[in-house]
Amino acid sequence: MMRKIKHILPLALLVLAFTACSQEETDALPGSKQPLTLTATIAEGVDTRATVNGEWDGGEQIALQVDAGNYYAYTVDREGNMTGNYYWQDGESVNIQGFCPSSLIDNQMVWTVSITQNNDDDYLNSDLLCSEQKNVTKNIDPGIFNFYHQTAKLVVNVQNGGYLSGGTDNNVSMTIGESDNIKISGTFTPMSIGITGTWNTDSGTTGTITPHTAATTSGYVATFEALVIPQTVSTGTLFQFYVGDVGPFRYEVPAGGSTWNAGTEYTYNVTLKAENKTVTVNSISAGGWGNGGSHDLETE
Repeated sequence: MMRKIKHILPLALLVLAFTACSQEETDALPGSKQPLTLTATIAEGVDTRATVNGEWDGGEQIALQVDAGNYYAYTVDREGNMTGNYYWQDGESVNIQGFCPSSLIDNQMVWTVSITQNNDDDYLNSDLLCSEQKNVTKNIDPGIFNFYHQTAKLVVNVQNGGYLSGGTDNNVSMTIGESDNIKISGTFTPMSIGITGTWNTDSGTTGTITPHTAATTSGYVATFEALVIPQTVSTGTLFQFYVGDVGPFRYEVPAGGSTWNAGTEYTYNVTLKAENKTVTVNSISAGGWGNGGSHDLETE
């Protein structure tokens, strides 16, 4: 899947960046200043183009913050080459951190995932990346500039438990959350160390998410995926399924709640049962989306 992201940083944040515009033809400024260029990668890169899958599509807009101060507009190509409007000179050393997409800065660090992630673009554009903080010095190779997912990813595999058989319509659909129990927005605070920032959802908006339909995992009848704001869901319906017009099959939030952490992928393997139209969660695993290792979680 290909996508184009069109995010523009507010003019006030880029005043200093635009001072270099008249010098772009020569790629240099008086005093031997040169543009800062970087090579970026996304943790857990795979072969499918899209940041959610760990690959740059090309054209993504990044806000690069320098020394915890001004932001500069950068663009990344398909190979991860970052170019933009910060100029520096020999011997200069700066601390940098990147945010993708740059609209996060425009929205004062508030991020919202789409409730219509069954639309390809809405799903892909719900992804939020933040880089490590890194000190770089002019004329010294900065190495790779690493970006990490800051939302959480849900994958739900649906198994036939007797209801999806015979002449039954096997057109399975799904929603995540009900009423006001799922936060779809939150305020992001970037990390100073480590690979994930923190989230505050106290004033976040709520909504019910329609997930993206993924390629069906072998042995299942349907697979769904969604990006969610990191949070703990305490009560209510977590997942709701329909088979054609029949349903709902509900999975309630388990005792103790369900916690989704930044940069982590949660895989739920569920069975829709004919008896009382119930949902059984067979297993839940966490990990594998930019944060490395995987582990199993308790189910009820």
